Amino acid sequence: MEKIFNFMECTDARKVTCAVYMLKQGASHWWEMTSRAWDVERNPITWTWRDNKIAEFIELKQGKMTLAQYERKFDELSRYAPHLVDTDERKAQKFEKGLRDGLRRPILVLRLQTYGDVLQRAQILENDDEMSMKAEFKERGRSP
Repeated sequence: MEKIFNFMECTDARKVTCAVYMLKQGASHWWEMTSRAWDVERNPITWTWRDNKIAEFIELKQGKMTLAQYERKFDELSRYAPHLVDTDERKAQKFEKGLRDGLRRPILVLRLQTYGDVLQRAQILENDDEMSMKAEFKERGRSP
């Protein structure tokens, strides 16, 4: 398609219009929902915008996000780069690589193969970390 667009000297906005016409079933539904939530008239969704979302997904790290926030962001951005997470194992690896060190290191040694397993283990570790911190603060509160 890109070859045709280049031949026709299409603008990014026109490329999107043509591509939307070609969408089927789930992809078409996704576009309807996305375009309703996005002000397409004032801020058109272009290939550049999509490429930026793919780059954002590639660079995604948990950082200071909670695990739930990271999971939501991962799921949102992965939709723009399905080729990077086209198997459950690749999805698990990508998710694992983006976890902060305190969660990633213990999970890495387990060599988990599925996204669900990585997510479940990360949730257990995050909950354990939270409980440990609460216990530590409670203990400090009792100390002189």
